[in-house]
Amino acid sequence: QIMVLGVDYYTSAALLAASTDKTCLDICEAILGPDVELFGKGQIVYKEPVGGHAKFLHQDGAYFAFSGEGALGTLNYCVDTSLALDNGPLHVIPGSHRHGYLPHFDTESHLGLDPKEWSFEKAIPIEGHAGDTIFFHIHCIHGSKYNNSTEPRPVFINRYLQANDVCLYQAANAKARAEAEKLAKENAPQPVLGYMVRGRRPFAGKAWQVKFFH
Repeated sequence: QIMVLGVDYYTSAALLAASTDKTCLDICEAILGPDVELFGKGQIVYKEPVGGHAKFLHQDGAYFAFSGEGALGTLNYCVDTSLALDNGPLHVIPGSHRHGYLPHFDTESHLGLDPKEWSFEKAIPIEGHAGDTIFFHIHCIHGSKYNNSTEPRPVFINRYLQANDVCLYQAANAKARAEAEKLAKENAPQPVLGYMVRGRRPFAGKAWQVKFFH
């Protein structure tokens, strides 16, 4: 099944516009502070009609590790999404970010938490209309059930960082995460700079070997 479309800020003006929406950035600034950069190139997560994939409960922190607070995530509903429509609204476990990072394992939807301990019965659904945006902490436990409707259910995903934060590593499965974590302890991070969307990038006082998204 399709899970993520091959679309990013370089191929979709709509996705880029959503990431730089003024109201959205006002909220990001209130959470992260005055200097905010985009992290990554955006994603469109897509659930096919009539049984589109579920995303097991997980934390975004399973895929990324940072030197600071980490990435603030936003999810933009592209269509009306609800339990009544049965098209896979986002579920979250309130307050779960206070647990910090929890161990994940490989599932059919990439990294996920143990369903015996973290089940959808503990989560609450967040229903919304097309254009609504959800903001969530990197350690907030969240996921979504199958899309059983007859229409596709796409969402935009954007992520934001404090400008002085650094991504230490990224990984998409348990083995890759363990290896990346080991390498990160042995090597200095090489920051990948995203576009500044609020404020300015503070001078770090040292010469970093910098990579840019392209």
